[in-house]
Amino acid sequence: PPGARALTKMAPVQAPPSYGDEDPTRHVGPALGVVATVLACTALGAAVDRWRARSAPKGQRQDELLPGWVAGMLASSYGMLIPGLASHLLESRTDFIILGMPQNLSQYDETMVSLIGSLWRDGMHAGAVLVAVYAIVVPGAKLALLALAHRWQHGSAARVTWARRGVRIV
Repeated sequence: PPGARALTKMAPVQAPPSYGDEDPTRHVGPALGVVATVLACTALGAAVDRWRARSAPKGQRQDELLPGWVAGMLASSYGMLIPGLASHLLESRTDFIILGMPQNLSQYDETMVSLIGSLWRDGMHAGAVLVAVYAIVVPGAKLALLALAHRWQHGSAARVTWARRGVRIV
């Protein structure tokens, strides 16, 4: 048949040099930066702990303060939450090459916040709520529980019990 013969004559077309010139490893640097920031803040907190231990008067209890390494790790980890919500979560581009010229069919670029909005607009309310809960509400609730636990650790017996429960939940 004529159609089958035409298909046998088709050959792959090389994309123009400007097509697909994006570096696939471009996200490695920021990811390593996040890890390095958390490690640096944790190490800085540990250094503060050593300094506090050396400069504290003899007999003063050190356990009343949140350990510096914990504060450094928490601050840096939760400090990354906001940029994490606004950073690229997914990027895709679908092109079709016609006569050697790429034609863009679709381009998709999502952040966590835009994903939640897209799910909601598309009628996937349960999915939008679940993503919002796990990406925004749960980290916020964990941070609130840790803050309350730290505040209540030296209070009444009931508050100490609730502080321990909060830490166990986290």
